[in-house]
Amino acid sequence: MVNAFWLNSPQGLVTSFSPGDLQALVSEQLNDLQDKYGERMGRRSLDTRLLQATNDNKLVGIVGVEVSLLDKNLGDIIPATQSEELLKNAVASLGPKQRRQYMKSSAREIAMELLPAHLEPVAVLSNLVVSPDARRQGIAKELCSAVETIAKEEWGYEQVYLRVESANEAAKKLYKTKLGFASEYTLLEGTGIRVNDGRFAAVPAEILVMVKSL
Repeated sequence: MVNAFWLNSPQGLVTSFSPGDLQALVSEQLNDLQDKYGERMGRRSLDTRLLQATNDNKLVGIVGVEVSLLDKNLGDIIPATQSEELLKNAVASLGPKQRRQYMKSSAREIAMELLPAHLEPVAVLSNLVVSPDARRQGIAKELCSAVETIAKEEWGYEQVYLRVESANEAAKKLYKTKLGFASEYTLLEGTGIRVNDGRFAAVPAEILVMVKSL
C-alpha cells in the first residue's frame, strides 16, 4: 500500500523509489500506523480504528478513523498524540478525588468539562488509500461509509473531519463530489508530507479541513 499511496498516487507525490528508500519507507509507514491504530501499553484516551478492504484475500484499500481535538480558534485538527496529552494533563491537574471521577470518562466528557470551549473532540478520517488496480470500483466510498458508521453508531459523533492539501485536486474531487465532504477551514500556512530519502518530511502546504455531517 506504500506504493499505492506514494508512487502511484493520482497527484504524483513521488515518481520513483530506490529499493533502499522503499524498504525504509515501508518500515516507517508501518511504525506510523502501529502508533496510531495498534495496541499500546496503557489505555488510549481517544478512540481509533484501522479498516481494510480485501479482494480474494489481497489487500486493496485501507482507511483510518480516530478521535482528535479540533482547535476551532486555529481551524485545525490537533494530532492525536498531542490531543491525548491535553486530555491527560487536564485530568492530572485535578486533585485525587476529582481525578477518580474522570477515570472512566469519555474524551468528549473530559473536553467539555475541563478543556477550553474552542477545543472539541471530533472523529477524523485519515490514511485513505486504494490500490491502483482496484480504483473506480467504489472501494473508497465503502471504506469511508464504514468510517461514518463507526463514528456515528459506535462513538456517537455527528460529523467526520479530514485534512487534505488544497493542491491535491484528485483527493478534493473525491471527498467533495463523491463522498459529500465540504470545506470548513483553510490553513494557508499548513504542512504537507513528502518522502525524502525514504523518510517522511514535512513541507509547507495550504491545507483544507473538510467536514461531513452524518
